[in-house]
Amino acid sequence: MYKTSVGKKPRVKHGASRDRVFKAAVRLIARRGYSGVSVRDIARTARVNLAAVNYHFGGKAGLLRSIIEEFSERYYRALQTAMAGKAPMREAVNSNISAIVGVYRDDIELAIAAEKVLWMDIPEVHAAQIHLHRAHRADLDRWFASMGLDPKDLPRMAVARGLITNLVGAHFTARYHYENIISPATRKTLLGRGVRELTAKYDDDFYEEYCSHLTDLYLAGIEALASPPPARRKPARRRTATRSPRKS
Repeated sequence: MYKTSVGKKPRVKHGASRDRVFKAAVRLIARRGYSGVSVRDIARTARVNLAAVNYHFGGKAGLLRSIIEEFSERYYRALQTAMAGKAPMREAVNSNISAIVGVYRDDIELAIAAEKVLWMDIPEVHAAQIHLHRAHRADLDRWFASMGLDPKDLPRMAVARGLITNLVGAHFTARYHYENIISPATRKTLLGRGVRELTAKYDDDFYEEYCSHLTDLYLAGIEALASPPPARRKPARRRTATRSPRKS
């Protein structure tokens, strides 16, 4: 670290220290998961002392809340911007999917870390989870209703809710593991077996086509969900032969 003219080390600004702690936590949790990361690991990676983690976030649980809140804010801000216009259905869906993909591309590690801790049963983060659940439920219900779905139809909504995010999340999780987590030996083995995802070029052209295909898939699924269920034929009742009474 550089020294001042009087030979003293300059103080690190609180904002810079906090940012380093947050980024270190995001990276470690994305790669190891919540249980595989300690506060000491985070402090060592961020090059701060243990007290700094507690000072900025109140401990590991505070870091989890911050990760959830930061990702959620980016996610829903992008989604609300995409949903603001009155575009034709396919264009609107493609815009929403592109917005979600954009959030993952902007900070893939934050997205992966948030997914790993979002629904963990940890008392300290329950408030953030409940707020996330309530804050945007009405907006999403209106979106589904505009597509012909009944938000009160629980079986169908269980399919529709989170469908895009789960598909996008699965893709980016696999991509992140291929690029950052698997060992060189495993990578070499997978390449030998023809796993082309390892050499794919994930550029703008790739994601433009990806979003287009996902839009088609999503619209087909929503159309199927919104269609009335086919009438169920009642099973034919089996006739039982009646025996005439014996004559004595």
